[in-house]
Amino acid sequence: MKAPAWILLPALALPLWARPAAATRCSEWTRLPAQQKTAAIQGLAADLARNNRVRQTSVNGVALQQCLEKRVRAIQLDFDAACAESTDLQTLNRIFRHHAWSCVR
Repeated sequence: MKAPAWILLPALALPLWARPAAATRCSEWTRLPAQQKTAAIQGLAADLARNNRVRQTSVNGVALQQCLEKRVRAIQLDFDAACAESTDLQTLNRIFRHHAWSCVR
């Protein structure tokens, strides 16, 4: 039996992990063209869906990834707004976690 969805909290508390396609700092994010921003968010969604902590819960990783992919534009706009205010990495993590948590409620 898999753990309940609330167990997902530790996985969502993890910082955005570094990957070549994913800019996790505003200085990197603001330099990306729109297409690469979309790809970066899709990569983060895929990474989260494949995360071992997520897979050990009752959360459907495929459904989580699909939900986040539907929110790509909203996440991008939120990242852009946060970076316009010179926000730090923790804020981008918080924004992504918020969207991910919205997908599992």
